[in-house]
Amino acid sequence: MTPLNIEIEVRLYNEMKGFAPGEQTDFKVKTTEGSTVADILNKLKIPSKTEHVVLLNGRRVIESKVLKADSVLVLFPPISGG
Repeated sequence: MTPLNIEIEVRLYNEMKGFAPGEQTDFKVKTTEGSTVADILNKLKIPSKTEHVVLLNGRRVIESKVLKADSVLVLFPPISGG
């Protein structure tokens, strides 16, 4: 059985904006059912050494989390202060 195509929304903030495929930092990405957050990071060419926080539908997740159609993936750098 062939995996279905799904679409998710991606939102990039702060330094992560540089990985947007165009000028828009909120955009749709087409992928296949069963894809993970890591697959999207690879598709956006975000190096694994780049520190970031991942939210999926408003909840913090790890990169192995499987995506579902119409999910919202938010990426931003860790916040530090002092």
